[in-house]
Amino acid sequence: MTKKPSRLNCAAIAAIAMGLSLLTASISHAVPLPPKEGVYGYYVQVEATEYDLDVPGQINHHGIWQSPFIYAPSYTTPPKTDSWSLPGTVDDPAYKFMDGDDVFAQIVSLSCAYDYDPVVSLSFALIAGNSTTTFTVSSAVVSFLPMVNPDAYATAKIGVTDRNGDGATLTGLFPTPGAYAAQWQGGSYSNWAELIAQVVAPVNGSTTVTERKPALPTTYGTISGTVTDIKSEFNFTLTSKDLATGSSTFEVVPEPGTILALGSSLCGFAGLILRRRAV
Repeated sequence: MTKKPSRLNCAAIAAIAMGLSLLTASISHAVPLPPKEGVYGYYVQVEATEYDLDVPGQINHHGIWQSPFIYAPSYTTPPKTDSWSLPGTVDDPAYKFMDGDDVFAQIVSLSCAYDYDPVVSLSFALIAGNSTTTFTVSSAVVSFLPMVNPDAYATAKIGVTDRNGDGATLTGLFPTPGAYAAQWQGGSYSNWAELIAQVVAPVNGSTTVTERKPALPTTYGTISGTVTDIKSEFNFTLTSKDLATGSSTFEVVPEPGTILALGSSLCGFAGLILRRRAV
């Protein structure tokens, strides 16, 4: 006579199967996100400040441009991705920072891509106003299951082009200094990487600089702490009427100990169910 499986045995088998599925997904990449996590914020936000030509430090114009807002707190099948790029044409008035009839900065292009695994990619092209202009380009936030001492890498590329025959200079405003920051949060935001201090182009020329943390051939570095959110930001000054372009990627993956701990917890949970059945 064949014995019918009990509900408890079925529950144990289901728990083990679910645990193995989660562990396999974790080993292939990052730990799956809980439903309450995801991506939130403006896809891209750009802040521009133009300074007076004759009075150092005096602000002539200031403005903030914001893309549509994204709030995606859940997903069904990992990895989920999302992306956005600036629609329309370069001359669209909606992409110009204006004060009355004065154009004090211009957005040429913007794009971003988010992977809930998690990865943040951000790119831009911007034109300064009639005097030195400060730009801040910010991504949305990717939030995920806490990772302890995860591996990560960040890369950034920035180019400048002289448009008015006097050379072009882009100078980073982050402390290291750097024009790009890969930022993480485990209670408060910190800059894990600050890349590209300055880019200088000759008269009527262009220059591009690329940096990475960690530098190749090392693939990943370590973020020391418990990480729950990541985002990217560019912050720099650009000489008058010149063009700046930039792109970046910031990726975080679990430290191997996190994966092993998850596997041990799942196996322990399944064992507990089987022990209860034996009793």
